[in-house]
Amino acid sequence: MNRVYLKERAKVAFKRNYWLCVLVALILAVITGASLGSSAGSRSIKDGYERGRQESSYRYEARMKESANVLDAAAPIYGDTELGEKVAIATAIGVGVFVVIIIILIAVAIGMAISVFVTNVLEVGARKFFLDNSAEPVKIDALGYGFEGGHYLNVVKVGFMKNLYIFLWSLLFIIPGIIKSYEYYYVSYLLAEDPNLDYKKALEMSKEMTDGHKWDIFVLELSFLGWRILGAITFQMVNIFWTNPYQYATEAELYLYAKDDYREFVEVKKVEEEKPVAKAKPKTTKTTKANTKKKTEK
Repeated sequence: MNRVYLKERAKVAFKRNYWLCVLVALILAVITGASLGSSAGSRSIKDGYERGRQESSYRYEARMKESANVLDAAAPIYGDTELGEKVAIATAIGVGVFVVIIIILIAVAIGMAISVFVTNVLEVGARKFFLDNSAEPVKIDALGYGFEGGHYLNVVKVGFMKNLYIFLWSLLFIIPGIIKSYEYYYVSYLLAEDPNLDYKKALEMSKEMTDGHKWDIFVLELSFLGWRILGAITFQMVNIFWTNPYQYATEAELYLYAKDDYREFVEVKKVEEEKPVAKAKPKTTKTTKANTKKKTEK
């Protein structure tokens, strides 16, 4: 894999459709949880949790005020005694904690639903945009590709299963989850070219395409580190207007390269499977030779 060649091709494609690439890259960075400063990853479950945590922080003060009201209402029941005050405080705290937990769970559920039914589908459209833009400038209509043609539910299913597997593997000390995220690196691109692809087939194809190349993908992403640092210094301005679209365009070129390599692998494998198996010659034993000789003498 020639990183310099891939980046040069990405620059050409990116520059000739600059503003749309910037816009689509910004959308892709937001929906994949890249925070405008890292490459796209499988973070839908984490995103849902973060949304829930933020939502709870906004409403925490209001809920504490409600708890104080509960405390004031409970005080007359127990009187002004010390025991009554402790029971009232405990009740108020319990109610407040319960309300906050419910809010967090609801926010997490909403965040996950948005991720499954909207975010993953938009990601497929964004990947298709950069794939098609490699050949010629395309319009932003590609973003809605995952919602069209009656394949929406399949795109949702494949994206959900991919993220679910990565999440489950992440429970094993994180590292296996990172490996799986690279193993399923091309799933969104595969759906961008064939949105009716079965999820098992999509995961299997991505696994085969990345076999022996995960380190190369990591190094390619790492090669943008300097741009990322510059982006952080400039309050993400460099990332928005250069690094993100540049990197996403390069990743699209990487997929196209990997697809050609994978096609050759499949053709070679097919030829090997179709080769006729040589039939083993029957063994001639001494007994068989002796019987044949007797029949000839007779």
